[in-house]
Amino acid sequence: MKANDSYRLKIGLTLNNLAREMMTYHVGDRIPAITELVERYQVSRGTVQSALAQLCSEAMTLKKSGHLGSYITAINHRKIWEYTGWNTLIGAMPLPSNNSLKGLATALTTSIEYAQLPFNMAFMQSAQNRVNGLLAGRFDFVVVSRLSADVCLEKNPQLTMAVELPRGSYNKSHVIAFSNPKETKLRDGMRVAYDPCSYDQTQLTRLCCEGLNIQYFHMPYRSTLHCLEHGGVDAVIYLKESAARSTHRLGMAPIPYEDPLSKSIYAVLLTSKENYWCSELLHSFIFPDMIMNLEQKVEAGTLLSYY
Repeated sequence: MKANDSYRLKIGLTLNNLAREMMTYHVGDRIPAITELVERYQVSRGTVQSALAQLCSEAMTLKKSGHLGSYITAINHRKIWEYTGWNTLIGAMPLPSNNSLKGLATALTTSIEYAQLPFNMAFMQSAQNRVNGLLAGRFDFVVVSRLSADVCLEKNPQLTMAVELPRGSYNKSHVIAFSNPKETKLRDGMRVAYDPCSYDQTQLTRLCCEGLNIQYFHMPYRSTLHCLEHGGVDAVIYLKESAARSTHRLGMAPIPYEDPLSKSIYAVLLTSKENYWCSELLHSFIFPDMIMNLEQKVEAGTLLSYY
């Protein structure tokens, strides 16, 4: 490789690294000093200055403030993204089958698009399926409940929690739903369905049925309610909002376990530790208060769902 080719390669790699770092910065932020970037990227001072000049000529404006360093006065994240070497950001979350999830999908899509990032959201039922897609590299991040996140992180230490959203951001509540509208509690001999790929439904089902002689049936999450409605099973753990919309008369009882139940209503964004830039990016652009405000507007009907 010729010397000038090697220099251009270093400039290109440094430009990629610098652009990826600048994606997490906003107007008013102070950027690292040149000497700090030289040490971080292990290149010469001239290489860092050339890469920074390239970004400043097309994507951002800096103001020098003496010994305090340089501050960003304008930044075009969409333009900076073109220098990162990244493709479209892809996330995955549950099917927006109720108002809470419609609100969450709308809020996440709006927030990321507001940041001018090329973005697609995939919708896939069951936390295990979404996490498998994350592990396989098909998704950059996935949305699960905090209850599911605890299971996922224990099983997959290569994953990390990028963002945790406030209470009620994922779903509002689960209940024990019965095919017999007069039923109020689980009993020995009952047939109970759950989806092994749904960590929330699995854990809550096992907890509620502990100590009882239960006959279990495995099936996809949405099929559990359909099976219940037609008498194929006696009970399922299901989202209260969705079960209440059933056209069949169902019995419903609260789940008497606060700790795991409360964790099932917090939304968490998981990403890979190797994909470190994604965690920083999400943390930089996902604002919990903004997410909840948009989500609540969708639920109240004052904002149309969009995802």
